[in-house]
Amino acid sequence: MIETIERLCRLLETSTVSIGEVGAGLGKVVGGSDDAPLAVKPSDPTIVEALVVREPGTDDPAYVDLVPSEGNAPPIADLEAAFGNFTRVPRVHWNNPNRIIFYPPSPGTSHTCAIIAEVRPGEGGLEDGQVTRLTVRRDRRLD
Repeated sequence: MIETIERLCRLLETSTVSIGEVGAGLGKVVGGSDDAPLAVKPSDPTIVEALVVREPGTDDPAYVDLVPSEGNAPPIADLEAAFGNFTRVPRVHWNNPNRIIFYPPSPGTSHTCAIIAEVRPGEGGLEDGQVTRLTVRRDRRLD
């Protein structure tokens, strides 16, 4: 799954990429329309579901939601090894999921990639928790 996220980040960091290209890069597009997200059957067996969401009114991708298949969610330590240290996302309500966010370096690109993991805490807290969903967001470079 780490390699798929790395490839997805490289694709989202390019200046001109469409949601169709992102969907095709993940697997077989199985649903969606001009104004709805693309549903993708991922070619990576560690991912059970992928959804490519567009920027409103464009064909540009905004983010991709990934659901790991049972038993294949990457450990937090593996995400840290691949993407650097994480930051905890504040919870607005006690009932909201725990989230952490990674900002891997992307020098010289027009866009950056943010990786947001929803985590079910383990005995030691988030660090040994179980990832339940990942969102890979495409952000415009501001510097």
